[in-house]
Amino acid sequence: MEHVLVTADENGEYLCPQCEVKYTRQESLRMHCTRKHGLAITFKVKRTAAEKSEQSRQRKAKWSEKQAAIRALVSLSTVEEKRDAFSRRDARKRGVHEAKDPIVYTKMSSIQNAGLGVFAAVDLVPGDVVTAYDGQLVPDAPTNHLYALQIMGASKPMWIDGLRELERGKGIGSFVNRASREHYCYMNCDYKEFAESAYIVITKKIKANGELFTVYSRGYRF
Repeated sequence: MEHVLVTADENGEYLCPQCEVKYTRQESLRMHCTRKHGLAITFKVKRTAAEKSEQSRQRKAKWSEKQAAIRALVSLSTVEEKRDAFSRRDARKRGVHEAKDPIVYTKMSSIQNAGLGVFAAVDLVPGDVVTAYDGQLVPDAPTNHLYALQIMGASKPMWIDGLRELERGKGIGSFVNRASREHYCYMNCDYKEFAESAYIVITKKIKANGELFTVYSRGYRF
């Protein structure tokens, strides 16, 4: 059976596509065309200008709602919780070995055979002061240079002979490992002096459980 599309004229009447007989009721034309001509009729509703305008408005409203929902989802996924940068006070309280609410902690480094490393316990951002470089302050360069960090004293350079073993309540800065391109471990923190002490300060964002790496630059560790 052939299918034919029929639209009402300006008077609201339907014209038979075969014999041009007019009907005001859709069902009457459908029965006529089926019985007399073997046609299957589909009616196309002719919308008024007001109906077209309303349908267009609804489409735009749905599109706007969808875009707003997408923007909200993107915003939720990208907005970071704002907080004050961790300070030296935080480093002394939460950046020490066996801290109750640590911001950094130690475990075996991701670099093979490098020993212990320092890792972020929370997300860290540039400017965070996370732990102290604790050890013995000495006037001359230590014989064992492995953990030696040079700082500027009150009148002349001095050295911090960094901790070789973890001590409860002490900073863990001496366990931060060297950045290594070979192992795809890049610098994300640095040393910063405060009076006759030194701290580890974050220079790049580090996600929780990410390892800290620095560069043993001239004037610092050998």
